[in-house]
Amino acid sequence: MTLVGALSPAIRSPDALNLTEQQIGLTGSAYILGAVLGTLVFGRLTDTLGRRKLFTITVAVYVP
Repeated sequence: MTLVGALSPAIRSPDALNLTEQQIGLTGSAYILGAVLGTLVFGRLTDTLGRRKLFTITVAVYVP
């Protein structure tokens, strides 16, 4: 939410994305929803696969 709040004046301007207040609010809500769902899914995966294995998979995905 801090990221969306900090960037909202920049993305609201007509020279940038020209978003409305409602669109900025929906962006913040989507950000929070993604964080919550990601925490639930990846928390469960770490319990199932193990932290080291999941961390290794994550690094392998982001390195290339």
